Formats: sequence, C-alpha cells, structure tokens
Amino acid sequence: MTRIFFLISLLPSVCFALEAGHLDLMSGKITIDRNGRQFNASRGLKLDWQDKLTGREGSSARILLAEQEIIVNGPFSILLSQPKPSEGLSVLELLQGKLRMLVKSAKGSTPTTTRIVLRTPNTVMGVRGTDFFASFEPLLGESEVICFENEIDFVTRDGSSSQRVRAGQWGGFGGRFGQAISLPMSLPPKVLGHFKASLPLKTQSH
Repeated sequence: MTRIFFLISLLPSVCFALEAGHLDLMSGKITIDRNGRQFNASRGLKLDWQDKLTGREGSSARILLAEQEIIVNGPFSILLSQPKPSEGLSVLELLQGKLRMLVKSAKGSTPTTTRIVLRTPNTVMGVRGTDFFASFEPLLGESEVICFENEIDFVTRDGSSSQRVRAGQWGGFGGRFGQAISLPMSLPPKVLGHFKASLPLKTQSH
C-alpha cells in the first residue's frame, strides 16, 4: 500500500516532465505519433516530449517550446526528443523537411554555450546560434544548415567530418554536397532574407 501511494505521488511530476510545449499555429494535415498511437493534430494541441509530428505537402506548423520557436514547412517529420537537463541540452530530430528555429536566451547562457542539439539522420548540429535554418532531404540524404546569428557546430553522425558555421553562412552534407561536410559558404543578404521570409517567426509577424 505504501508503494502504491508513493507511485501515485510521482504522477504529477512525471506528467509535467513529459509536456514539451504546444502547436501554436498550423495549416494542412498534420499527424501526431504518441506512445504508439496516431491522431490528427489541431491548433493549440499540447505536445509531449517524444511526440513525432508529420506534415503532408503544403502543410506548415509553428511549435512553441519552453526555449524554442520552431517553424516547419511540409512535407516534414520532426521528433521532439526528451531534453537532457543534466547536460543543459534539448535534443530534437529533423527526419524530413525544412525548419527555422529561434532559441530564446536563457539565464547563464552565452553565445558559446551549446544548448540545443538538432539531429538529422546523418548529421548533428550543436546550436550556439539563436536563429537558424535547417533541412533534410531523405531522397538524396542531404542535410543543410544556414546560421542567421552566432554559430553552429555542424558534425556528421559518425564524427568523421565537422565544420563551424557562423552567422550568414551555409553548410551542407550528403548527396550533391559530398561525404564530408562542405566548407561554410557566406550568403548574400538577399538570399538570407529569402530564407527568413519563407519561414517567418511569430516575433516577426506583428
């Protein structure tokens, strides 16, 4: 009996720990995979860590988490992996599609602190920047990143190749970009503006 009461007392904290954020805005058909169950998403839906969001062609979504704002355009597939508070990290996985992420400043963080790890099937992005674009094309196996602010450590999943992508630069890996992470390339302001406009942030829509 004592053990039952102990387990019940843990339930609120466990449920709270699973909550990641919510689906602030969406268009088109988006499905959620949660604990082996699949259902259609709706605006305002609360999201849990380990939720997998999948959007069809023409869909889009704005996801608000505790420290991140994420904009995705379909087709896309993104997994909200469990955060690692002991390491001061949040881990997200982009399985398909394009996203833009704004990482809000946190107390004690600096531009040289890696706080977000975004993984694609073949790369890992240690996000030091606060605003960036990333994509993964599964047909060609291509990962891309554009850093709008600060810098990002761009590394292959096996650790064989890496580059540091700084503000205003692009980096790519796989498919047409080769099997070593390409040297970062500086982009003109007009191109950077195009990518930002294609995935507008909530803070910029007012």
